[in-house]
Amino acid sequence: MKKAFIPEALCSIDTEMSIHKLENAILTQTTVIGTVQSWDSSARHLLVKFTKDIYGYIPEEEISIYPLFKDNGVPSSELYSLIGKKVSVKVIGFLDKTPILSRKLNMQRAFENLQHISGPIKAYIKNYMPTAFFCDIGAGIRGILHVKDYTNARLKSITDLGNNPKDVLDVVIKEIDYEKQSYLLNYKSLFINQTFSLHPKDFVECTILLPVPQTNDGYFCTINPSTVGIINIPQDTTVYYGQKVIAIVRGYSKTGDRLKLNFLSFS
Repeated sequence: MKKAFIPEALCSIDTEMSIHKLENAILTQTTVIGTVQSWDSSARHLLVKFTKDIYGYIPEEEISIYPLFKDNGVPSSELYSLIGKKVSVKVIGFLDKTPILSRKLNMQRAFENLQHISGPIKAYIKNYMPTAFFCDIGAGIRGILHVKDYTNARLKSITDLGNNPKDVLDVVIKEIDYEKQSYLLNYKSLFINQTFSLHPKDFVECTILLPVPQTNDGYFCTINPSTVGIINIPQDTTVYYGQKVIAIVRGYSKTGDRLKLNFLSFS
């Protein structure tokens, strides 16, 4: 059974790493974790630290399955973003007792393994645009989580429900983009069972979103990424976008895809 690789930021450094362990890693094909120290533009490699006395390097062609250099050979900002970060690598040889490393081999294996995984995996959020999170879903493999697969709610930005870079989400794979060697992800589907467990007179915490058009007291809200609703707010009560409140469930809309709620108090 194939297993998912761990996002690089979540990997643990072996503080007792030794040359002997690195030599064994060649034979056992074990993944080892180091921290990128710098890019050497003359030697065209990344310097990787394992301990204060043990360093290795990743040659330019072994850094990534993704293009990290411009046509003129100048490194992209993505390469420089690796400096100071943990990387998961394979040891592919030694040169004068210095380990030669490949991050690319590890990424290729991780990309292949992910094709056979159907359950939840960990996604480490690295960056975002208003409409999508960009994640590491193992060994540096790119995962993209679009807002429509993050929540059923209409948001101004995908971060409006509280998740930000450096957060970790449980997600499932929705689709594989073989051309870009990346995965499209789904988050909200993991909450479907929670939606159907809510009943009239249940108390819930929800997040206020936008006003419902052509009403004086209705606001769209979200209870979890899969569950959205409309909450009635008294006209003498002021609420703002992103505020959390306590509400009571009145029932479901006629279409069955939205909860109807009444405001009770602020969280």
